[in-house]
Amino acid sequence: MLAACGQTFRSAIQKQSNSQLGTYGSAFIRFFYGLLPSLILLLLIVDLDKLLSFVPAKIFMFWLLMASLGQMLFTVILGFAMARKNFGTTIALSKTDAMQAAIFEMVFLSVYPDFQVVFAITIGVFAILVIGSVVDGLASPTWIVRLESVSLGLAAGLCLGVCSVFFRIAMEALPGFDFIERAILTSSMATVGQTLVMGSYLTLFKPAQLRSCLRDWKLGSLVGIVAAITTFMWFMAFGLMNVSSVRMLGQIEIVFSFFITLWLFKERVRIKELIGSAMIIISIIVLLS
Repeated sequence: MLAACGQTFRSAIQKQSNSQLGTYGSAFIRFFYGLLPSLILLLLIVDLDKLLSFVPAKIFMFWLLMASLGQMLFTVILGFAMARKNFGTTIALSKTDAMQAAIFEMVFLSVYPDFQVVFAITIGVFAILVIGSVVDGLASPTWIVRLESVSLGLAAGLCLGVCSVFFRIAMEALPGFDFIERAILTSSMATVGQTLVMGSYLTLFKPAQLRSCLRDWKLGSLVGIVAAITTFMWFMAFGLMNVSSVRMLGQIEIVFSFFITLWLFKERVRIKELIGSAMIIISIIVLLS
């Protein structure tokens, strides 16, 4: 719940900073400015001798790389999707990750959700379909425009679902560490790689956006601290229960995002969006009961 709250806050800042930093720049600040807080948490949590003797296995590095790329794609795609629908609806569409995570868990981990989880996910998916059917603006957009915005939201959900499962696999390839140490070690190493990859891309292809990120260090520092703590909390949750249940509980972010939509962005929230939010709350009650 805390991770979902933090991620809503970070996503809101990303939406607000899109116009200033660009889509790629607003995605990059979560990694670049999240690097130092992640490393500080790592040093506070994991014993230094343990870190110095750590030699990552090839299987760990492979899944970490795949998961990190998926998380970067999620962050960028989410930025593009936010430019096409309101904040709450975009977050809702990206939250199909719970269903997609359940599928990937079955394929890669042979973990099968029980009836309670399946029922909760089913209610959540219907809620997302209700929210995703909302049309923005006074004039109805063409079906191509609607398909594009919905596809981007669903693609963001796919990337998030896939990378969550891959991060879980990577953490399981860390023997000798408890679940808290695995969470911070995995998130820190992922942030290092993501900073290097996205930083190199911006340096070569989007130097103006990179300069904007470096100038806007106050906003970036806030995003980085929130992103580092939020990612760490998600990973701890992945170490305690199956990914699909964690991602299903994370759908409370949709409810949080509609509050942000009304309060911060002054965007209109429709009846269907309120109905969908109520269904999300019901699905979480089912999951936790």
